[in-house]
Amino acid sequence: MDRLNITRVFKLGLKEKEKLKNALSSSQFTWKKVAHAEFQIQRNGLSATLYKSGKLVVQGKEAELWIAEYLGESVKPEPPKDEKPKDENWPSPDQSIGSDEAGKGDSFGGIAVCAVGLSSDTYKEVAETNICDSKKMSDSLILQLAPWLKSRIAYKEIELSPFEYNEMWRQCGGNVNNLLTELHTKCIHALLKKDIYKSIVIDRFSPQLPVTKKLNKIKSNIMVVEKPRGEEFLAVACASVIARAAFLNQIKRMSEELAMDVPLGSGSPIPKALKRYQNIHGNNDWEKAVKIHFKNIQQFIS
Repeated sequence: MDRLNITRVFKLGLKEKEKLKNALSSSQFTWKKVAHAEFQIQRNGLSATLYKSGKLVVQGKEAELWIAEYLGESVKPEPPKDEKPKDENWPSPDQSIGSDEAGKGDSFGGIAVCAVGLSSDTYKEVAETNICDSKKMSDSLILQLAPWLKSRIAYKEIELSPFEYNEMWRQCGGNVNNLLTELHTKCIHALLKKDIYKSIVIDRFSPQLPVTKKLNKIKSNIMVVEKPRGEEFLAVACASVIARAAFLNQIKRMSEELAMDVPLGSGSPIPKALKRYQNIHGNNDWEKAVKIHFKNIQQFIS
């Protein structure tokens, strides 16, 4: 495996976090702010991100040297993902398909859905990276890892622009779950053409398990699991990384096309961004920029 993509994950306690911060303060790194993280430092292709949860993700060609210098032997990495998840209801993680989406809760942008298939061989390679839920990884790291993943594993992604999302939302009866069911099923079905997978795991978005019901009509002899926190399953984690990267790239393109900084999420930056969009593009082209059915969007437009 290319050492440029080595990733190690650690869980730090309060004392360990403070000790690391003190050690880094006297060293020369580029410090960056990252969502859900206390900090990210970068130098010579290496990045180390400490999340508020205490999870530390170290990635790059100098990862092992950095770990030896700043963590020593007192802090042990989290177990590799070649161990099966502890929950007995998870299927075996190799020869599996995982599916996830990105952008569902963002006011601007459309959506990206991805399904990833891991064979016995590709599972072993990906497990060495300690790839985890994309929500626990920095966007910069996701954008680095996604091309590497796509060059090694089987995957199918569908990316909808805001206009395409709004059109499909209407076609699905104004129901987001119906839209997600269609997209997840299409991505997974594309991978099922190779008859090597024993299980399918979807990050659950509805207690009615709609993807399971739809897939059982297509191929009833394969185990399908829809569970919350599906990203704990390696194939789903990989899908979350690819989907997130696709959505981030879409937002970047939109920022260039709309001549404004397009924010992520649906929080405090959104009202100012909506006003900025309105000043530049008027009040008639909302569907090419936002999810038109969101309450905050409807309130602003009205």
